[in-house]
Amino acid sequence: MLIASLGKAGYAGTSTWLGLYAVFAAVVAVILGQRFPTKSFNHWDEALWLVAAALGIQVIQKAFL
Repeated sequence: MLIASLGKAGYAGTSTWLGLYAVFAAVVAVILGQRFPTKSFNHWDEALWLVAAALGIQVIQKAFL
């Protein structure tokens, strides 16, 4: 978040990058044939927390601006 506050795009840019990284993680999960409900963490879990972080940043941005 510190890097986001220094850039021109601000938190919206950080949210966008997290969203793109989530899409990349989901594509890797599909390519590797990973299933979602597993007993260990995989790329699907990473995609979910990245999407949650991106949405959280957007909510915080909307609340304060």
